[in-house]
Amino acid sequence: MHVGLRTRKDIAARLALLAEEAKTPPLSEADLSRLRALEAIEDTAPQAVAALSELGEAASAARLSDTLDAIAGQGVDPSGLRFQASFGLTSLEYYSGFVFGFTAPGHAPVATGGRYDLLPAALNRGTQTPAVGGVIRPEVVLALKGGAA
Repeated sequence: MHVGLRTRKDIAARLALLAEEAKTPPLSEADLSRLRALEAIEDTAPQAVAALSELGEAASAARLSDTLDAIAGQGVDPSGLRFQASFGLTSLEYYSGFVFGFTAPGHAPVATGGRYDLLPAALNRGTQTPAVGGVIRPEVVLALKGGAA
């Protein structure tokens, strides 16, 4: 008995894709080194723009700069924002764009989320729907306020 939204054809196509990906050769040392350099970027958001540019990632630097300009347009000074490239590394494949997190010193993340435009399309037979979501962790907020965690 078949249960779920994916058809047998969808499942077979995904399995075929995974099998094909398994045949892909590993990254070269140069590519791996470049990825590690990108992953190591952790600084203020404006400094991250400069670091991305220095690594030859002009398009990524421009997108981050545009995002920071939009944040500044809302009255938030981007120089106080931290950027951590490795934050986007997650086992959750549905994130397809900007991811974010808000932390407080000595605490787990207060809030996290991001763009996941591809997930609604996958669940809705290809219909494109822009999507952003997040979660606020009430137990962390309560701990910050001195309440019970």
